[in-house]
Formats: sequence, C-alpha cells, structure tokens
Amino acid sequence: MDRIGGDSFAAGFIDALIQRMDCLNAVEFATAASRLKHTIDGDYHRTTVADVQELLKLGGKGRVQR
Repeated sequence: MDRIGGDSFAAGFIDALIQRMDCLNAVEFATAASRLKHTIDGDYHRTTVADVQELLKLGGKGRVQR
C-alpha cells in the first residue's frame, strides 16, 4: 500500500477547492479522500463525497472500515 498522498490526495484537494472550501478544510478533505482510497485495491477511487464527509465527522480519530 502507498502512503497518504499522491493522485487521490491531489484529486481530493482540487475537488475541495472547486467546491470553495478554505485551504485547511481542503487539506483535511483531501487527506480523508486519500485515506479512503488506500482501502481500495487498484487505481480507481470508488468512494463518494458523502463517504469522505462521513470519515471527516469522525474527526480523524476513527478507523476506516470497509
């Protein structure tokens, strides 16, 4: 598995900026999106914005459960 970052982080960050999130929230959204991606085998990110927001509600203290 890869560490947090890379394509999934960049895509999450760009999407957050398009949605007009401030920089701190954009980084947190991108990190959560990347964490979720690393629970999925392969290159395709099959989670939704709602999945990322649900992880964010845990405040970074929850485990990603699949």
